[in-house]
Amino acid sequence: MSKDVEKKMDLAVDDLFTEVKQFNLKNYELKQLFNEKATDRAHGEGHRKSTKKDGKLPDKVFMPRNSLLTDLFEVKHIKTIYHIFVVMLIILFLNTVVHDFVDTGSINLGFRPIIAGFGKFHIALMLWCCMQTSTFLLYPAFLMWAANRKKITPNSSLQRLWDGSALVLFIGYQCGFIVAAIKAHLWFDLPPASGVAYLMEMTRFLMKAHAFIRSNVPRALTNDKKQADYKPSSPDTYRGLPSFSTYVYFLFAPTLVYRDEYPRTKQIRWRVVARHALEVIGVVFYISFILERFV
Repeated sequence: MSKDVEKKMDLAVDDLFTEVKQFNLKNYELKQLFNEKATDRAHGEGHRKSTKKDGKLPDKVFMPRNSLLTDLFEVKHIKTIYHIFVVMLIILFLNTVVHDFVDTGSINLGFRPIIAGFGKFHIALMLWCCMQTSTFLLYPAFLMWAANRKKITPNSSLQRLWDGSALVLFIGYQCGFIVAAIKAHLWFDLPPASGVAYLMEMTRFLMKAHAFIRSNVPRALTNDKKQADYKPSSPDTYRGLPSFSTYVYFLFAPTLVYRDEYPRTKQIRWRVVARHALEVIGVVFYISFILERFV
């Protein structure tokens, strides 16, 4: 009996991978997962293109395409697995409701881990607003540095002092940002979920600030580059400094590579936004329910 079940499971898994291999997707990365020859060939070409002559990495190019998970969910078996987890959540929920109502006369929906984990959320939100404000203030500080260095004689000691001072201040800002954020977390004693979300946002702000400064400093330095063989490190280098709205969009864009523009859909797909938001809420409830019921 067990051998028959194991054999059927092996056949089902083989069917799954066979369908995924044969599924005609345009996503390049998905093809590389299952096509060994293409993977080896792409690996060789990627190695040759991974560095430039000057040793720098190539520029990141953003292209409009679906994510790998979006294309994977077009596969029937992957979608079936997704539906299985949804059905399991519904069955566990109904089982808990009936069991608690019959035994105790009350219903426990498993919200206690959520309430305990996301406690003091208003404090975490207040601290997040403080971090966001300090990150916003980085933009006018950068513009002030870029504008004032143009008034200084190029390649002079005063200009080097100005640039060095700005670099030291930026490093000090990042160090102070980390210390202040961690001390605030310890001072208010944030619960696990709120604390993790707060610290992850702290890391995101730091990486976003570094990416913005690192990508836009060459623009401010371009006027001092008189060599004919100078090549910009980014396609946006010879453009003017970005606007504040561009900076704000980058802070909330799901990427750590700064560009003035990113590929976007013609309109916001609110149904997709709502569906993914419900999935996030469902996952949080799912984990809370399992912790409350079985741990």
